[in-house]
Amino acid sequence: MFEPSTVFRRSSRQVSCDLNGEAAILHLDQSVYFGLKGVGAQVWLALENPQSLAELNRLVCKEFEVDS
Repeated sequence: MFEPSTVFRRSSRQVSCDLNGEAAILHLDQSVYFGLKGVGAQVWLALENPQSLAELNRLVCKEFEVDS
């Protein structure tokens, strides 16, 4: 398990774009595309800047009106 203070950041080996609230991600080394929507897309967009697990948890709870 991760500690609440653990910081996550996007990999420098991936590029992405926002597609109407969804995220399209290209892994540069493997030439594989990934698509995220909903919670996954929100977390990916939030990771434009490094975020702690606690910060990501607050974001998800607020955006999706759920409890931890």
